[in-house]
Amino acid sequence: MRAAAGDEIEGHPVYAAILQLYEANLEALDGRFEEARARAEASRAPMEEFGRRILLGSQRRYAGQIELLAGDAAAAEGLLRDGFRTLREFGERGNAASVAADLARTLHVLGRDSEAEAMAAAASDLGSPDDIEVQVFSRLVRAGARGAAGAVDEAVAISREAVDIAERTDASTMRGDALLELGRVLRGAGSDGDADDAARRALELYEAKGNRVGAAAAREFLASPEVSLR
Repeated sequence: MRAAAGDEIEGHPVYAAILQLYEANLEALDGRFEEARARAEASRAPMEEFGRRILLGSQRRYAGQIELLAGDAAAAEGLLRDGFRTLREFGERGNAASVAADLARTLHVLGRDSEAEAMAAAASDLGSPDDIEVQVFSRLVRAGARGAAGAVDEAVAISREAVDIAERTDASTMRGDALLELGRVLRGAGSDGDADDAARRALELYEAKGNRVGAAAAREFLASPEVSLR
């Protein structure tokens, strides 16, 4: 009996590889980084074998996100740059914009804010105005960079824009990330009470999602009186 079209798709190695990437992301959010890395790496070979270089570019994005969650921003940068370059070689824009936004976040963590802002601008230019993820994360990078440069009022305004956009979705992790960044810039502006309120809201979202890494970051922020815009 001939398999149905849906069965053929689900049985394809590339389909299985995409599922591995999603599972790897969930493992990373849970703090199981070695398992996440292994699963993400296992997804690479099928994409290379079947010539899906555009998918391989996106695979590097997930692998980079895992390293960023694990605290290895230098490793994340290499993976994300590889993914961005691959996607742009094919003239791809939408997925390239998402990778650029993640790369911008990574550069900000590394303290290279001029590069981070330039990459955030590239993400905005490549992405659709309707791509909420790109619009949120490019703003968060700009907010963090502006805050680190001492332009706290501008940083707060940009962060609030990002939170407003993120709140239109049910993406708990993205909403939590936006609120936690708002908390950071509010603390930099001296608004400690509002900063803690934003971080507590972020913590609730992370916990509801089961995002242990994000929840730990929010708890660390609430436990520390020090200003950190990274």
